[in-house]
Amino acid sequence: MTRTLVITNPKRTGRQNGRSAWYPYYAGFSYDFARRLIISAGLSNDAIVMDGWNGSGTTTSVASALGHLTRGFDLNPVMVVVAKARLVSKREHSSLDPLAAEIIKKASADRAKPLVDDALQLWMGPRGANDIRKLERAIQQLLLDHEHYEAPATRANFDNLSGIGAFLYLALFRTVRRLLQRFVASNPTWVKTPRNPAGRIRPSTETIFQVFRAQVLSMVDTEHAGLFEHQEIGQADVCTASSDSLPIENKSVSFALASPPYCTRIDYAVATKPELAVLGYTEESFRKLRQSLLGTSTVPRVQPDVQKNWGRTCLTFLRQVREHDSRASDTYYYKNHLQYFQGLYKSIGELSRVLRKDGTCVLVVQDSYYKEIKNDLPHIVTEMAYEHSLRLTQFRHFKHARTMAAVNPSTHNYRSAFTATESVLVFEHVV
Repeated sequence: MTRTLVITNPKRTGRQNGRSAWYPYYAGFSYDFARRLIISAGLSNDAIVMDGWNGSGTTTSVASALGHLTRGFDLNPVMVVVAKARLVSKREHSSLDPLAAEIIKKASADRAKPLVDDALQLWMGPRGANDIRKLERAIQQLLLDHEHYEAPATRANFDNLSGIGAFLYLALFRTVRRLLQRFVASNPTWVKTPRNPAGRIRPSTETIFQVFRAQVLSMVDTEHAGLFEHQEIGQADVCTASSDSLPIENKSVSFALASPPYCTRIDYAVATKPELAVLGYTEESFRKLRQSLLGTSTVPRVQPDVQKNWGRTCLTFLRQVREHDSRASDTYYYKNHLQYFQGLYKSIGELSRVLRKDGTCVLVVQDSYYKEIKNDLPHIVTEMAYEHSLRLTQFRHFKHARTMAAVNPSTHNYRSAFTATESVLVFEHVV
């Protein structure tokens, strides 16, 4: 199987189209890359296609459209909602706008008072935050549980949300993003918070409801969004789970396609903080989620031990980070990288566990730098995979002229060029 795979440049180029444009996401690979790759694998009808870092759901969207059974997992519930929304059926097209109108009607009749600790009030006044909460309540009551409301952040059955429900939650995410545009920083993955309450926005109820309706209409507009480009015919299951503890049977996956978070200190929890606020995350629950995500910019209280089986390349890089003479290299940055590699190694072990003996795993990874020290992540992943009985059988490297590292002006003290190499690594399970 692995020798016949068609590997194209995974990078998303230009403006995203179709369902992938519903929620622009910095991480991940293009729909066309995944589609050509999976088609070339020649999978049987009963083959399971899996992504353990499913993100915005490209793997599950493509695999489902091609008629395969597919499983997608992500620890960030925001991305689970986005991925589920991309699976909404063509048959539901005519019901989406009427549902939006019904949600607005229900929200208009909601007389609940603002929540004291609503995280949405970081960016908007109590009334505006309450109007968003009313829309969220109406979505849940119509499409998940009409008898009992509970914040999605604490609701045990939130993974049961349907594609239609996810679509409408995504429209609400887009509504909040639209309203918070003034808080987007030069780094597009970071949303600023005003320094004092006076800097918060105070949109009217009418404006909020109009923006929500407009987002739904934009998403169902086939000319604008290409909504029904590909009809989904395969069974898909997307749920919240950590990549180092996947809820799937041993040796059950035929083909895994994923892109683990790169070691670039992009904080994906912070990047989705407004959406997490919509889901009812408090500062405390947000902090816990942030600490648990692979690639987090936080550091653990208890420092992981360095493991020999992480491979020579990884150990050499860690030693160079620890010995670097820049500030906090041997403390914060060293611990942060230790945490990343520990999580990555465990996650690769999980991929090995769930892959069939003849299964194939394709990982898209990118190198990076700490100061002037190269973090050769493709090589590190290859060495870690070997420790888990995954043999590299095919690869391709694609050089990109510019990366997000150039956004930070301090990096210019160590490097003048900011190119990066994104690699597609194909592994075969040999045990």
